[in-house]
Amino acid sequence: MSAPGPLFHEAHLAGYDPLRSEVRDAATRGASIFVSSGGGLGSDAPANAVCLDTRSLSEVVDHARADMTVTVQAGMTVQALALRLRGCGQQLALDVPRPERTTIGAVVAQSLSGSRRLGCGSVRDQLLGVRVIDAGGELIRGGGRVVKNVAGYDLCKLYAQSRGWLGVIVEATFRLCALSEQAGAVVIPAADADDAERLCAEILRGSTRPTSLDVLSAAAARAIFADTAGVAVGASAFVVVAGYAGAAPAVRWQMSELAPEARSAVSADRGAGGGRRVAAAVLDGGSYDRFCASVADLAYYPERGAGPSSAGRVVLRAVVASERVTRTMTELARNDADGPILSHIANSVIAAHVRIDRVREAARRIEAAGGWWQFARAADADASGMPLLGPARADWELMLGVKAALDQHGAFGRGGAFDRAIRAGAAPRTAP
Repeated sequence: MSAPGPLFHEAHLAGYDPLRSEVRDAATRGASIFVSSGGGLGSDAPANAVCLDTRSLSEVVDHARADMTVTVQAGMTVQALALRLRGCGQQLALDVPRPERTTIGAVVAQSLSGSRRLGCGSVRDQLLGVRVIDAGGELIRGGGRVVKNVAGYDLCKLYAQSRGWLGVIVEATFRLCALSEQAGAVVIPAADADDAERLCAEILRGSTRPTSLDVLSAAAARAIFADTAGVAVGASAFVVVAGYAGAAPAVRWQMSELAPEARSAVSADRGAGGGRRVAAAVLDGGSYDRFCASVADLAYYPERGAGPSSAGRVVLRAVVASERVTRTMTELARNDADGPILSHIANSVIAAHVRIDRVREAARRIEAAGGWWQFARAADADASGMPLLGPARADWELMLGVKAALDQHGAFGRGGAFDRAIRAGAAPRTAP
């Protein structure tokens, strides 16, 4: 894939003119502006809002192979970009739900990441620059296209998880990494929350460097491994999955080294076999890729949660201190035993499928653990009758200040679930 020349850049920038005019006109007449970027995680737009579809913007603008960066238009799907990069031996190392539908714009606007966030970083870590249309219809640019030129220049980071609230993202530049020569994972059962926490702590303190480290409830493990041969959840309360990717010799050594580390995490009177732990399964590269994809889906969509039990459920995403993750998962399982629960434990992130009639109690238990929560989707918040972003936080007033600076018309996302939650939560602090 060769880098495009100057004429391409001029032509593709001119291609944004109709979208710029539509944004300018909508803002001038006081309309709310929403962006449809694919994936189904977006806010609920009011009936009179102007909804912009960016999915026709689906080109790779620039791919600097030697610098390992790519600039891509916001409407390209994650799957399409992955296929383009694979031919060059490179990848954007983000696990996102429904990559065949989810666009690059949605990845940035929702800050989507999954299991490999531990080893590869989040969207903010991999985002080098953005090009955005503001409420005046102007094209503004933050960051750059070369890693060394944008260190410490973080305007573009504001748009990660901005949910279309600050402008229309039309391009994003990311740093890339090489395709892994080999990948795999070790699946290890854990008797209870303490057992899972000790095992994860031992892995993170040990000599291996996992690319991912996930803890699954029994219900989540059954949902994810339903079609994976050789993985049996059994009576384990939790399943720990440690993934590795990179050079083949390093991956083989780390996976072989993990077994004694796992055994040393179990005291003589705990765990299966009286202190001797045996890995439930080893996943090869293809199975590990499918695992990461399944986890990404399960972390955002209730319908991925294994058959009839997913009916009438919503997905709560929570952040708690890492040492409280497994205990919080236990409390959530006691509240709703059939709902899948998973965590990226080293990143302190939990995703829990909860029955609608049990959501308020689940939220209370997360708050009791010192954590905060939000719904994965606006539709989940609407179904539950609760605020999208959970209890008000002190930083929301600052967010409104950023909004006022970058969207003087207050047009983007006005009246949507995200906008309503921020304004309602910050109102008591901003009142005279």
